[in-house]
Amino acid sequence: MRQERSLWAVRRAAVEALARAPRPAAEGALKQACRDSHSSVRTAAVQALGASKDRRLAAFYKDVFGKDKSVRVRAEALRALGLTDDASLVPFLRESAAVPSHQNMIKRAADEAAERLEK
Repeated sequence: MRQERSLWAVRRAAVEALARAPRPAAEGALKQACRDSHSSVRTAAVQALGASKDRRLAAFYKDVFGKDKSVRVRAEALRALGLTDDASLVPFLRESAAVPSHQNMIKRAADEAAERLEK
């Protein structure tokens, strides 16, 4: 078990390398990494997917936001929604801003994403 915990940095580095791969080839692996046991790996995976600005992934990001236990991962899912250029997501983001979190991380991410979509 200790070895599994110590390998999260290697898995995160793999996710970061996948982020530089052609999008269609990497999408499945990045989605799988969003279910990793370590939140840093999941955060990097959501961030990598978000960089694609692919609105097809909006439902996936909403699912991650709704199910993940990590505030950082959930905030990154909201940021990814803001990159989709889909203004219909603004009401969801405004509603999500009301979710309490440490240092208002979720509110800040939701507000940032909504503001990006409203421009």
